[in-house]
Amino acid sequence: MTTLASHPQRSSIRLQLRQNQLLQGMTEAQWAELEPLLAITDYRKGDPLVRQGDEEMEQLFILEG
Repeated sequence: MTTLASHPQRSSIRLQLRQNQLLQGMTEAQWAELEPLLAITDYRKGDPLVRQGDEEMEQLFILEG
């Protein structure tokens, strides 16, 4: 897991997130608050994103795949 700020593809990921329909209306101040909370995780085909019984409160944005 990598933070957005240190990810090698951070510029591309930022662009993809800003084009997301749910996130388009955010202000720069809101982006500044959200961005440090974002973690980038790569999954392989077939890897589960969540499992039955998970109680974590996470929002997932699928950028590719």
